[in-house]
Amino acid sequence: MTKSKAAFQFSVKRLFEGLSHVYFWTFTFPDVPPIPEAGQRWRRVVQWLQREFGETVWGLRVYELHETHGLHLHALVNRYLPVRRVRAAVEGYGFGRIHVKRIPV
Repeated sequence: MTKSKAAFQFSVKRLFEGLSHVYFWTFTFPDVPPIPEAGQRWRRVVQWLQREFGETVWGLRVYELHETHGLHLHALVNRYLPVRRVRAAVEGYGFGRIHVKRIPV
């Protein structure tokens, strides 16, 4: 097992400990930005989340490139976030459609 895979599995296990639910978010870019630019946009979103909801928001994210409909960012987040507030904010950071689903642990 690679170090990155082991670290990911450890982080997922830690994220789930003591929780009854986690939230699976999909953030879609309307374009296909270069990964460094996508990372910059995501860092701005994370900074906004921490300002709005405090340091208690944390999770994991991965990028997924689709040949037919652009770049997605998937995130597992440890707590509920108001979808309308998040949607309104992330549009200002260059994201398009977002979707969230509550996942029981």
